[in-house]
Amino acid sequence: MALKAEYCRVPIEVIQRYGGEVPFDLYLRLSDDKLVRVGHANDNVKDTVAHYIEKGVKEIFAIKDDYLRFVDLMNKELTSKFFDVDTSSDEKIKILQSSFSVLKEALCKIGIQEKSITLARELAKKSGELISKQMFTKELFAKYKNQCSSEYIRCLFVGSVVMSMFDNLEWQSESVRQHAMEALLLRDILLSPDDFVSLKQNREMPKKLPTHVYNHPLDVVKLMTQDGCRDFSQDVQIMIEQHHERPDGVGFPGQVADTSISLMSAMIIVADEFIDRMIDSAFDFDKRMLVLNELLGIFKKGNYRKALNVLNLGID
Repeated sequence: MALKAEYCRVPIEVIQRYGGEVPFDLYLRLSDDKLVRVGHANDNVKDTVAHYIEKGVKEIFAIKDDYLRFVDLMNKELTSKFFDVDTSSDEKIKILQSSFSVLKEALCKIGIQEKSITLARELAKKSGELISKQMFTKELFAKYKNQCSSEYIRCLFVGSVVMSMFDNLEWQSESVRQHAMEALLLRDILLSPDDFVSLKQNREMPKKLPTHVYNHPLDVVKLMTQDGCRDFSQDVQIMIEQHHERPDGVGFPGQVADTSISLMSAMIIVADEFIDRMIDSAFDFDKRMLVLNELLGIFKKGNYRKALNVLNLGID
């Protein structure tokens, strides 16, 4: 007697991206124990799926073994392309947006432990759920994830690095790690893709930034604490206020001196700089130690140097 096939849900975005080539049949569920095939393997099913989505269908299924083989193949192909020296940084970010498997391998290559990457992803999900429950941040966060998805992926990179840094601090706890991830996801929810371009262009001259970009750390804190809301801790607020500060005192919006920066803020700033430089190198992992040496010349004292020290300890 033949074994009954086991089915699994297929994310709609996978069909939309690969709908002309998926090597598995697609099914709709009619009842708890009955499914009907609506698309054949290797047929162009984009239009078919779009038709059912318009009719209100929210779930598409495939035979689990067939789908997992496809996912494994796609991850191998994406990983190969990601590590190809001819693939641009922009293309690599797009690959990271479509495959957590590639993101995980990329971070492991620069010495971040897999457990830190997995924890960052879990805390990002938990933080996202909290942010989405708060009426003042729910819609802005959804818009940010949709319009600035590459920045959201970058936050997962930075968050994974920060999680590895916490491993080398005696006072770390799950709640403290959670606060760091909340700050990472909330800090830029008022910005648009054009605003991120402006930030990059005016990195060394923040006074030239548009007023709303220059003030966004303070504006985000005002947003998340309005009407006396206390869903987010003081730690989260400080990290958001300080995430664009610099050790030379020319950051913004407060020009906070290196003697006054909080350690958790310094950890995020150092992790940001490390990831930015890895992205600028098109993820040339042979340059990892060169990047760390460059950071020694930037983060020289106080909590910045403490943060850099735990970064070095957190990278295998």
